[in-house]
Amino acid sequence: MAASDLAWTLNADLESKFRARLAELRQQDVLRRIWAADPFVWTGGDEDRWLGWLNLPVEERPQLDRIAHFADGLGREEMSDIVLLGMGGSSLAPQVIQTILGKHEGRPALHVLDSTDPAQILGLERRIDYRRSIFLVASKSGSALEVNILKQYFHSQAVKRFGEAEAGRHFVLTTDPGSKLRRVAEEEHFREVFDGVPSVGGRYSALSNFGIVPAVAIGADVPLLLNRAEA
Repeated sequence: MAASDLAWTLNADLESKFRARLAELRQQDVLRRIWAADPFVWTGGDEDRWLGWLNLPVEERPQLDRIAHFADGLGREEMSDIVLLGMGGSSLAPQVIQTILGKHEGRPALHVLDSTDPAQILGLERRIDYRRSIFLVASKSGSALEVNILKQYFHSQAVKRFGEAEAGRHFVLTTDPGSKLRRVAEEEHFREVFDGVPSVGGRYSALSNFGIVPAVAIGADVPLLLNRAEA
């Protein structure tokens, strides 16, 4: 549905307040100032450090070839499932992608695990084959306790099945540069490590690697998504 097809109805009091606020925003030139990364649209504190999301549709494009190569490799190896281990903002976009797009023919199914509840973990394990599964660890800081617990559990299970050398091939990490978890991924020989964008908060990360990597992996048309976001 296009934005032009949507309609909103407000009572007279709310409509009056809405129109007054809209006029105020226009007078303050807020839209242009947001795109100019003006922190004084908000508090004038450190907001300018967190506005990287404004340019994601353009700045993420150079990574698409590498991500597509990674996704094609999963197809060649007949991987059937991607298990995303994340909490909060890092898992929100993949959950939406999973709900809207579902599974594409010839691509792995996406499972988002954002809980340390043993029943949920065991339920997921019953639905996957470790040998044909990839565990995508998503953590901006690399220090989220729940994500580290999930990573340690599934990695230990993979080591039991495949040994230390092979277990890492079943793990992929998305994290900000310099995080502690990145060093762990290097030590444990993860299959891939994709960088997050430090200036993009988790809840704004849908068009960063936190959203794009799983989207490409399940067959979503990410170039089209970026084109529409840029437009």
